[in-house]
Amino acid sequence: MAWVTISLRKQALKGRMNYISNRLMDLSQERESMQMSAGYAQSTMSAEKSLRLMQLGEAYANGLDEANKNGSLFSGNSNSQAFSNYMAFVQNYQQAEMDINSRFQMAEESQRKLISARETAISSEQEVLQSQLAAVSAEYDALEKGLESDIKRDTIKLA
Repeated sequence: MAWVTISLRKQALKGRMNYISNRLMDLSQERESMQMSAGYAQSTMSAEKSLRLMQLGEAYANGLDEANKNGSLFSGNSNSQAFSNYMAFVQNYQQAEMDINSRFQMAEESQRKLISARETAISSEQEVLQSQLAAVSAEYDALEKGLESDIKRDTIKLA
């Protein structure tokens, strides 16, 4: 009758093996989905950054044209004052460009860190689940062999 107990345990182990296998598949799909989402987010951020830089360039060009038209950029008592005004205008543009670049760089770095942390967590969970699956499979195989031997031993032999 020990084979009945072994059969019940074997059934429980089979359920655990199925659960672990499904969880491993879910984690694999989550990793794949996360990588696809990260690629999409990266391309969206790149497009947004390009748009911001293009808008900044247009604003700079429009501001430069406007300053040239009304003479405010090059007005001053001397050429050095006009050059100073122009250089301040250029520095403001360059600072705005650096701000945009650094803002997007920080956002991309933050996203990379989040993805990396989640991938590490997924990898760790997969390793744990794979070792659990190996242990459960080994116990299942041992019970299978034990069940076979118990059935053979308990078989009524007719002479």
